[in-house]
Amino acid sequence: MKVCLHLEFKKFLRGYLYKNTGTGFLSSFKNYFKALSLIGIEVTENLKEKYDILHVNIPFLKSLWAVRRAKKRGIKIVMSAHATAEDFTGVWRLSNFLMPLARRYYRFAYNQADVVITPSIYTKSLLEKYPLKKRIEVVSCGVDFKKFSAAGEGKNYQKSEKEIVIFNVANVIPRKGTGSFINLAKSFSENKFFWYGKIFKSFLYKKLPKDLPKNLEFKGFVPDILAAYRDGDIFIFPSYEENQGMVILEAAAAGLPILVRDLPAYCGWLVHNENCLIAQNEEEFKKYLNQLISDGGLRARLGMAARKLAESEDLKNIGERLQKVYQNLI
Repeated sequence: MKVCLHLEFKKFLRGYLYKNTGTGFLSSFKNYFKALSLIGIEVTENLKEKYDILHVNIPFLKSLWAVRRAKKRGIKIVMSAHATAEDFTGVWRLSNFLMPLARRYYRFAYNQADVVITPSIYTKSLLEKYPLKKRIEVVSCGVDFKKFSAAGEGKNYQKSEKEIVIFNVANVIPRKGTGSFINLAKSFSENKFFWYGKIFKSFLYKKLPKDLPKNLEFKGFVPDILAAYRDGDIFIFPSYEENQGMVILEAAAAGLPILVRDLPAYCGWLVHNENCLIAQNEEEFKKYLNQLISDGGLRARLGMAARKLAESEDLKNIGERLQKVYQNLI
């Protein structure tokens, strides 16, 4: 079996559109490529080669052209649904008005596949309502457990409150919860708050407030994201909409205590007070963050449980799940 993994725009203008941008499209592509390689499946990016399965990471126009050509050759098509119309909320100015159009486009595009893969049960439920006519399988984007667990070695959960660093990893857009993060920094002025992720300067994106609290710093894109997981103590992900949230698995692999907003995408794998804390509203974010800051034992317990969760989503396991999906097609 040979699989062609295709990510549109990956090589366009030498990868300019993905440069200095921590996007899930690219991260999931890299994870799947490595996952398949780990279990011995031959994988290529070259659409001109011979292969048995075409696996499209995100169905933009060139991808749909490649799908059409592959179908003529009798090649089976798999598409990863890393994007839905619901993702448009809080991204660009006026993006909410594009949601109906995006839903129609994704419905058409995903229906060109033989099988659609979603990273969570939640995303599967969304697409079923579009509706999609094709079979939908759930396969996590996974995490390179060995890579990110190394960033968590030597964590000191008994640090004093003033030494604790609270951080997030995400592109700086309202959907990711920038407002909540800023408010938390204001409420916990003795602690440092760092946000790692690209800051967009286009008029299409809402700018950050000018009066940011002194204990908060938006770091922008950083090439070595492992340093963030290595130096941070509490991972907060206040996003309002996700299909999975790959950075959560990365933080989990690093053995970090995690605090997230209650989202349907987390149902079935994140469990409140077992492997993370889940806030229903802004007041609960403050309440749970205060508990994490003041209780080293709680941080250690949640971090260890999160690490076990991430280990189950290691790339080798993901590769085996993908292999089953492919084998059912050929």
